[in-house]
Amino acid sequence: MKKIGLGILILMVSLLVAAGARAYTWTYNTTFDFALAGFSDTSQTPPVPTNGPLTLTISNITGLSLPDPAAGTYEWSLEIDNFMLDFIPNVTGDELSGSNLGPFDIGTWQAPLAAQGSFNLGDVYVPEFTINYMNNSYTVGNYTVQNAVFSWELTNNGTLVNPGDSIDEIVLTLTADNLNTTINRDLTALDNLAGGANGVIDGTGIADFKVSAVPEPATVMLLGAGLLLAGIARKRFSK
Repeated sequence: MKKIGLGILILMVSLLVAAGARAYTWTYNTTFDFALAGFSDTSQTPPVPTNGPLTLTISNITGLSLPDPAAGTYEWSLEIDNFMLDFIPNVTGDELSGSNLGPFDIGTWQAPLAAQGSFNLGDVYVPEFTINYMNNSYTVGNYTVQNAVFSWELTNNGTLVNPGDSIDEIVLTLTADNLNTTINRDLTALDNLAGGANGVIDGTGIADFKVSAVPEPATVMLLGAGLLLAGIARKRFSK
C-alpha cells in the first residue's frame, strides 16, 4: 500500500508539472490614444533632439487588463495579430499598420505583476530599419542606446491597478546616456519632416495582441514540491 500511495503522489506531481509547463495566454482587443514626447527641444528652430526622458502616454484604453497568473517567475512573450496607428484624424494615408508580428520575448518577470516600477535595460542595440509614411521612406536605427532604464505606471481612473484589474492609462518612460544621438535624434528628424515639428507624436490606435507567460522550471518544481508535501502531511495526519 505504501508503494501505491507513493505512486499516486508521484503521478499527481507529474500532472501538476505538465500543467504548469503550459503557458498562460491573455488575448486583448484594444483601442487607445497615444502621445510620445520629450524627444526634442521646440524652443529652437528647427527643433533639436534632447537627452530625454522620452515619455509615451497611452490613454483612454479599452479592452486591457493586467495579467494575473499564479505567483512565480515566468518567461513572457508578446504576439501582435494586427495594429493600426492613425496620426491625423480624417486624413487618408497617414496610418501605420502591421499584422502577424512576433512572438517577441519581453523578458523574465515575477508574478504577481507590479503596476509601477523600473527595469535597467543596460546597453541596447537598435538595428537599422525603414519606416514608410505618407509615401516617404525613413531609415532609422543602427546604434546602441547606452545605460537605458525603462519605467512604467499602469492606472485606472488615476489609481495604480492590481493584477486582473482593467487598465485605462499607461505611462512608459525611457532614460539613457545618449538618447539625443540615438532614438531622440531619429524621432526629432521624423517629427520635423512629417509631424509638424511640435515635439509630440500622437494619435489614436487599435491593437489585437496576445501576451503569454511560461513558468520557469523552478516555479513548476516549487508547485510540484508543494503538492507532494501536502500529500505527505495529509497522510501523516490521517493516521
